[in-house]
Amino acid sequence: MQTEKRNGARRNPHTLGLQLPPPPSVLVAPSGVVTKPLAVWDQHVSHPGKGVEPQRVLTIYRSAEAGYPLEQCDLFDDIVENDGHLRALLESRTLAVAGKAWQIQAGGAAPADIRAAEILDAALHDTNFELLMMHMLGARYYGWAGAEIIWERRGSDIVPTWFVNVPSRRFRFDDRDRPMLINSAAVTTGEELTPGRWVFGRNGNAGLTARSGLLRTGTWYALFKRWSWRDWVIYGEKFGIPLVIGRYQEGASEEDKGELQNTVEDIGEAGQAIMSANAEVDIREAQRGGESNNLHRTIVVEANAELSKLITGSTLTVDSGGPGSFALGRVHETRAFDLVTADAAWLSNIVRSELSRAFLSLNGFPPGTRPPELVIHIARESDPLTRVQLAEKLQRMGLELDKEQLREEFQFRAPPTPDRALGAVSSEPSPEPSPEPPIEPMPDEPTTDEPMSEVDA
Repeated sequence: MQTEKRNGARRNPHTLGLQLPPPPSVLVAPSGVVTKPLAVWDQHVSHPGKGVEPQRVLTIYRSAEAGYPLEQCDLFDDIVENDGHLRALLESRTLAVAGKAWQIQAGGAAPADIRAAEILDAALHDTNFELLMMHMLGARYYGWAGAEIIWERRGSDIVPTWFVNVPSRRFRFDDRDRPMLINSAAVTTGEELTPGRWVFGRNGNAGLTARSGLLRTGTWYALFKRWSWRDWVIYGEKFGIPLVIGRYQEGASEEDKGELQNTVEDIGEAGQAIMSANAEVDIREAQRGGESNNLHRTIVVEANAELSKLITGSTLTVDSGGPGSFALGRVHETRAFDLVTADAAWLSNIVRSELSRAFLSLNGFPPGTRPPELVIHIARESDPLTRVQLAEKLQRMGLELDKEQLREEFQFRAPPTPDRALGAVSSEPSPEPSPEPPIEPMPDEPTTDEPMSEVDA
């Protein structure tokens, strides 16, 4: 019974933001876990985005600049949760990197470089590394992201076995803009991050970290949308519903007026009513105007466009731009691809500097060993036939290709038995069909009539 309780406590920690390591087989917590679940910080959210006004946003931003970004993180969460367009943009850009296949490659050609990459690649594929990538890419939007590395000894090697993805709201920044972990409900100053134990990334190196997230800018456009939607709904309730008007004759009694009022209410609620022949009901349809001239709709559309440009660098990769937007769609697709490539390079640099270097140090690799590199397989979108032709041309140029990667990309599995393998198709061009002999013209039919002479004519 005690074992079941311990297992349950590990699988269901009293925290909403932390992803703690799974229980090991010997029921002993992995060594080096520093981050503690804090119900006060992980469960209790003030939801500052509910009914927020501009002055309140400015106050939250100033508090974050002073080193306490808790409410700013909660504000960002509220904004994303209530904006479908913004949430789709964030997930699209994140999954464009974290959703791709990845591997750890050697940083150099030396035997130590290759061995380090092989050990780390095998270890990371047994962890929650994919969730780590998604978590770290959140630094683009919040401004920073941090995760604790759980190290364990496997045989003669010390390798990462789990990553505790700590929510951004659990960090604060001191007067030197250094991240501090909030690890106690009573102490808000925070603890310094031990080198080699953390993967920590910032969106920018210039200025305050709390001001570097893209959502610092996106929050305003999301709020403009929300306020416009609110006013739009109020406008629709007041002027978009048909108006039911009841008319009574002069000298009508109070009883007749009351019956007429009940009739108007019944029509508004049930759509039908019974009334006296002396009364009259007039239903006036709401006036319908062109949507292109609607102020609320215009603000929402413009805010969505600004958010698309902010997050993905383009607009036509998310929504249709109307007639004539096909050519521009290719340009916008290129911009979005550039951001995805930059995100992948940024994440690879974080892994190399924060994780790979610590791995080399803990395992005592000789000086000069190149840190293993994270390689994410990102390619520009193209149709399968174009990819096949490109692979064929590269192979003819002498470039060696990975057969398994091609199978994964085109979703073709290897034949389980030789008898199920399709034979190779000859690459030699098929012989051209022999040309048909030309059709000779038919000879003129002989005639019995002799040609007439000039005299006869």
